[in-house]
Amino acid sequence: MAPSGLTGLLTRVRDALAADAHTDAELVREYAAGRSEPAFAERARQ
Repeated sequence: MAPSGLTGLLTRVRDALAADAHTDAELVREYAAGRSEPAFAERARQ
């Protein structure tokens, strides 16, 4: 049975966010390589 309503929406949002997530190691490498502010902000948010 496919999720519907709010459950379906939350599942899709969770999956979309997980697809864009970087590991801590990736974020640290990205920041170290070029002082990437977005990488630092994402790591701080986590």
